[in-house]
Amino acid sequence: MLTDDDFGSLAGLPVRWVGVLTTGDTLEVLTDGYSIEDGHYVFSLLFKGKPNFEMTTLLMPAGLDSDQPWQSLPVRELMPTDDGFGSLAMPPEHWFVDLTTGDTLEVLMHGHSIEGERHVFSLLFKGKPNFEVAVLSIPSSLVKDIRKQPLKEYLGIVWIGEAPELRFTLLARDPMEARTLAKAKYGEHPMRVWNEEERRQIR
Repeated sequence: MLTDDDFGSLAGLPVRWVGVLTTGDTLEVLTDGYSIEDGHYVFSLLFKGKPNFEMTTLLMPAGLDSDQPWQSLPVRELMPTDDGFGSLAMPPEHWFVDLTTGDTLEVLMHGHSIEGERHVFSLLFKGKPNFEVAVLSIPSSLVKDIRKQPLKEYLGIVWIGEAPELRFTLLARDPMEARTLAKAKYGEHPMRVWNEEERRQIR
């Protein structure tokens, strides 16, 4: 899901959704939409790219939701900025949240905190000043462990001016982080970055 554009430009204004779990607890999610795939709710953000693509922000077992409908609330009223909503301050990290139910949530975030009896996962957007947007809030009693996605080896090629192509390897947790690390080291030059296992899965 790599694009030539800078990462973080949302294609549209996401909506804050509030859902009720079978445990009686509540989830709050920022999303452009959600679907049910293989017994899981998949919540997605849509980013600008060539072409537009979806970024999964939360994967939740469908069995955890109750019969109560999801309620949507407009985000614009909650998070106004002078720059306009949607510009991430930096690429988020991919974390896994193990629940006491034995299920696992996948979350894209810049950081998490414990507020009262809830774990709050947030993204940092550009603003005046920078500010946090909670993308997921879950009861701390449901959280068993929080862990990062493991590091993987990425291969890359970069073309700098008239010099021959330069091949490199680096360790990262996902394609976004790999590309960010490569740009930080080699600058804004044409490049390709990939992981062999991920490329085989795509095929």
